[in-house]
Amino acid sequence: MREDGFEQAKRRPRASGGARALSVLLVVLALPLLACLVDLVRHRGLVMRGVRVGSVDVGGFDSAQLRAALDTLNERLRTEAISVVVGQARGSLDPIALGLALDRDATEARALSAGRDRGVVGNVLDWAGRLLHPTAVVVAVSIDAARTESELSGLEGTTITQPPFEGAVVARAGVLEAELPRPGLAIDRAHTAELLMKAFADEPRATVVVPTVTREPMRTYAVVAAALARAKELTRAPVTLLLPFAAVEIAPAKRARKATAPDRARKATAPERVLLTLPASALVAAIRSRLVVEPPGGMEIDFDPAKLEPALVRVRKLVESGAVNAHFGVDARDHVTIVAAQRGVVLSSEKMAVALTVAAATPARTLEVPVEPGAEPSVEAPALAVLGVDKLVGRFTTRHPCCTPRVDNIHRIADMIDGVVVRPGETFSVNGHIGPRTVAGGFLAAPTIVLGEMEDTIGGGISQFATTLFNAVFYGGYDIVERTPHSFYFDRYPMGHEATLSFPKPDLSFKNDSSAGLLIKCSYTKTSITVKLYGDNGGRRVTRRLSPIFAVVPAPIEHIADVTLEPDEEKVEERGQYGFTLKVARRIDFADGAHKSEERKVVYQPRPRRVRIHPCKIAEGEKGYSGEACPEPEAESEAEGAVSGDGAVSGEGARSGDGKSDNPAPPNAAPPLE
Repeated sequence: MREDGFEQAKRRPRASGGARALSVLLVVLALPLLACLVDLVRHRGLVMRGVRVGSVDVGGFDSAQLRAALDTLNERLRTEAISVVVGQARGSLDPIALGLALDRDATEARALSAGRDRGVVGNVLDWAGRLLHPTAVVVAVSIDAARTESELSGLEGTTITQPPFEGAVVARAGVLEAELPRPGLAIDRAHTAELLMKAFADEPRATVVVPTVTREPMRTYAVVAAALARAKELTRAPVTLLLPFAAVEIAPAKRARKATAPDRARKATAPERVLLTLPASALVAAIRSRLVVEPPGGMEIDFDPAKLEPALVRVRKLVESGAVNAHFGVDARDHVTIVAAQRGVVLSSEKMAVALTVAAATPARTLEVPVEPGAEPSVEAPALAVLGVDKLVGRFTTRHPCCTPRVDNIHRIADMIDGVVVRPGETFSVNGHIGPRTVAGGFLAAPTIVLGEMEDTIGGGISQFATTLFNAVFYGGYDIVERTPHSFYFDRYPMGHEATLSFPKPDLSFKNDSSAGLLIKCSYTKTSITVKLYGDNGGRRVTRRLSPIFAVVPAPIEHIADVTLEPDEEKVEERGQYGFTLKVARRIDFADGAHKSEERKVVYQPRPRRVRIHPCKIAEGEKGYSGEACPEPEAESEAEGAVSGDGAVSGEGARSGDGKSDNPAPPNAAPPLE
């Protein structure tokens, strides 16, 4: 038995080398499969290792981690502009404006299925490949078609130099012509959208070369020809504009010459309501053609509001008006009335263009101007009625030579203050109301006292208005808060009762200390300025008193060196004036028997007498002293009134070369005014 068994064992064949190799191969193949299966089990519900989404490694992420990573990636992709090239032009597009976004759900599904969806062999090969190189998951991207269309249309407008032309009706040299449609280049929308979506997902982002195609226009020659015919019909003759009294009452001052009252205008026939006519040339200049969506490929003809505007300038002047507040009116007898407020009237260019398009298509070719109510007034009549402004309570007039820049300044400030209403208890400041005097504000350069010298300044001369207003307030019995007299006396003003004005100081201000409002009305002629005050001061009576002048100060003499004069010759440059002081008093008697007294001292400085003489006559220590000796005269004369050695004219009351008294004495004080 053993022998047989031995023999039988000897007869069994040994395993071949090929079989062993196959076994080894099977083991080698089984190991990756086993490792892949183990990896799949370990990453159940997770992203497989070695998987990337864009530039983000998401291997091993669960669903929540993956979604958070995709949201972060989406925000980063949306903040970077996409560079584009269209022909020779470059530009950029905003991903947010295009509606580009990472599709999180689709991208998440792709990332979770990576390494799991290619079958056993494919999954093992992917697993092995990821050991050397990560697997990149293609980012799913969405785009908004409507927003992309809008952005690409804008891009066409800035980059395409020869777009399709849909045709138009235009005016050239006053003649209407048709511009025919023609094909042109356009951006290939579908292909460009695909390129933008791909570029959006790429990191780093590449420049998109935008493809273009040739596109035919939607409009045909027949459409443009029909539009031209309609345009010619609309502009074949003038259009007559009629006054719009049926809609809004126009201020009488702006009505046409024959339409003098609203009632008459409403009853008037068309010829009497004619405002003006718009000539055919103005209509041609304003015509426009517009492309319409419905019907497709259509073209509309109407008038362009912007192009129509030049023709409406005169119309606006005739029919438009701003809101007019209720205000006080005063007649020649100083009777005060309240003028009712008026709402503004406006003309809309857009509405005018629409109405004109309709009117030009009618046989009559007439149009009632489509005005509409404008701004509301801010002050109505009842608000003024409660102020109790009903009578003249103060007035004053001063006079001046005609036709100088200072007169223009006086008129300007009078216009700016005319109509001011000071409410009970309010303080009115001239500087506060007028502000700085500027050329832009309508003021001119004119003489002003600056540090005792006369200089030209902007607004010079308005102290005459301040003096006039001050006296009106003074005699009205109102409380004067701030007033500064001139440093020199001017005989065109009441002595002691005048005011100077500059900005910001000195100012003229007063308080309305009555129970009624106070209306300031200003009027002027070429040689006078008048201020009137209207209100109700409770029957106050004002008495003015002046003291005799005192503390008289002679005018100092200033010599000016002038080598052109002979030693015995002098020339008076400025006559000069004495300085002096006086007291000014005002007594206010009230209706209830009470009274109030005020007194003020007014000091006028002397004005230097300036005389031109030869330098040799200027004494040592004086300005202009040269020390040179006077030339010897050829002959001495002993005439009465000859020049003395100090250059003064001898003889009391001598006259200067201009025929006016030297160093004139101060004026006498005026008698009291009751």
